[in-house]
Amino acid sequence: MEFCIDNGVLWDFRDDEYHTRITIPHGVRVIGESAFADNEFLYHVVIPDTVERIERDAFLNCSTLSWVLIPDSVTYIGPYAFADCRSLKSIYIPESVTEIDPSAFWLHKDWDEYLPCGPFYIYGKRGSEAERFTHHHPFIFKESTTDNH
Repeated sequence: MEFCIDNGVLWDFRDDEYHTRITIPHGVRVIGESAFADNEFLYHVVIPDTVERIERDAFLNCSTLSWVLIPDSVTYIGPYAFADCRSLKSIYIPESVTEIDPSAFWLHKDWDEYLPCGPFYIYGKRGSEAERFTHHHPFIFKESTTDNH
């Protein structure tokens, strides 16, 4: 397993042993564009509390990904960050997140259209960006008092 990191940006992940569970190294500030894209073995990801941004396509098409822990340090979830993660049915979004791209959790239908994956539950605190996001997009908000919903 190899994490390719430059100046706090994790820009690639190489894994010849097909690990299903990973913990991103402490010190990573940004999960870069397409860092884990198309990984069909990844099931469980722990993101350290040093990460502030999850960029475009970071986990795009990780078809078996079903559990992600997003820490309170993350403020941004980019376009298609978790798109086509067909096994991901819910996620806890901490209050620290202030921007979520509308396409962050969508499923690819064809080359021109993405649809919300559903049913998809977003857990978070009342009044948070997570709740506001679900008011404008077809996802279901569930209030949670913990990040382990």
